[in-house]
Amino acid sequence: MASDPKTPFGFTGKNVEAQRWARKNAASLIKVNDETKKAVRKLVVRSIREGIPVRQASKQIRTMVGMTRPQTAAAVNYKARLMQTNLSKKKVQQATDRYAKKKIRERARMIARTEVVQSLTAGQQASMEQAQRSKFLGKDAQKEWITSYGACKLCAPLGATKRLVKETWRVAGSAIPHPTAHPNCRCTIVPVPGRGVALTLNEREALLEAGLTPSVPL
Repeated sequence: MASDPKTPFGFTGKNVEAQRWARKNAASLIKVNDETKKAVRKLVVRSIREGIPVRQASKQIRTMVGMTRPQTAAAVNYKARLMQTNLSKKKVQQATDRYAKKKIRERARMIARTEVVQSLTAGQQASMEQAQRSKFLGKDAQKEWITSYGACKLCAPLGATKRLVKETWRVAGSAIPHPTAHPNCRCTIVPVPGRGVALTLNEREALLEAGLTPSVPL
């Protein structure tokens, strides 16, 4: 979309706010060293900026992370059980290596999905607040929690619930302004414009390009 000088709320589909949040906050909860966190942050920013799919991003993360302690313990137990079978030591080791690679793939995919979604929804939150300051969303505007197909027991009750733009949801004892609610969460939020807000076509497109797909016709 060409930039419109009359629309100060002009973002691109690459979501500048999401990138900004990711640079500062992505990978903050992953138990890895600082260098790995920096590498994951850079990858998350690139994923958002360049539209890299989660599956592709997770392949790059595999080279950065190992198994978690619980996964390592599970691998040790898995190998111990195999040692009690008739398999040769070579086959036991091969099976254990495959198991470890599978767990690393699972962890990498979880990190990629969680960090990208968290960054995108944080960017959406920041964009909504900016849109409200710019009066593109009314003072009584809300945000709606959108669940993905097959939502988990934690997220399912949150689906279609609304809060004012700066309010939070209570999830598992914590107050959060936007998804993710847990690792691998695929939920998102969309804006619900306040009463009396009439947007121009360019303003609607600006909201859409910022990732703020309205839940009601504008």
